[in-house]
Amino acid sequence: SVMSHRYCGTPIKTDKRILICGSQGSGKTSLLYNLHSGVKFETAKYPTKGYNYEMISFSPYKTYEFVDPGGSDVQQELWPLFTESVQFDYIIYVVNMREYKSQDREQKGGYFRKDRENVRWLLADQGKRPRSAKIIVYLNYDLKVDDPKKDRQEKNVLRAFLIDEIGLHVEIPERDAKGRVNPDRKSREKNGSKLGIAPENFVDTINHKSSEREENKLSSDNTREVSLLELLDVDTERDEWNPFCFGGSGWERV
Repeated sequence: SVMSHRYCGTPIKTDKRILICGSQGSGKTSLLYNLHSGVKFETAKYPTKGYNYEMISFSPYKTYEFVDPGGSDVQQELWPLFTESVQFDYIIYVVNMREYKSQDREQKGGYFRKDRENVRWLLADQGKRPRSAKIIVYLNYDLKVDDPKKDRQEKNVLRAFLIDEIGLHVEIPERDAKGRVNPDRKSREKNGSKLGIAPENFVDTINHKSSEREENKLSSDNTREVSLLELLDVDTERDEWNPFCFGGSGWERV
């Protein structure tokens, strides 16, 4: 059942639950508090110990729960505790593109190996769930841009490269009504499915501005470039992207 919380003195039911994963220093917590307040945060100097939890209201009727566990090698061993005990609707996997761009050519070789392993585990893990979460890969650059057009072209190339590197598929066997794997090989081959990450689920923008939204309607391959909030089903033109508090006369921003 959906958990009920009290937010600013008012009971609120959360609509979605979101898990933010990624290697240590990839920018998970910075992303969380960017979504929370709409401003940039830099938390790289303070690695997460344990996990962060926030409830974010994008509108009076749309509130999401976010869980941000630490990304060190030891803490990654605890990720199954979250995925096994909570039914998440979305999983955001954050990739540190800023660090990748700062590497020399030799260091870039195999840079995404750990990310590929983590994404493979997430896909396989969600394949075991009665209802799998939608996995989104967020390419975190967080760099100052001198030439927006050139920067966009470079990001498109790196995005295509990353899709090829970690946008893999894992075969998910058929399960019966009780969730048990069907042992019949022929039935499994016939009815099994493949769980993977669609290319449109690789994003590097949190929220498009109105002007950017018009410019990004169609890319060169006729696919619309979407933002992270759009993939999270947040309409930034209709839903208010701010924390809200219920006051005596209605919903008020805080």
